[in-house]
Amino acid sequence: MTGVSGSLVVPILSESGEVLGTLGVSKVTPYEFSDAEKERLAEIGREF
Repeated sequence: MTGVSGSLVVPILSESGEVLGTLGVSKVTPYEFSDAEKERLAEIGREF
């Protein structure tokens, strides 16, 4: 058991679109990520 109740994971992509890895956040309590939070994490993933 991981103890994680809320999580969000986005891909880290190369310039050509190849998946290089993932970036994720998690919470120990139940949590519904907002659209703005999802988009911000995706933006951070694209910046890598």
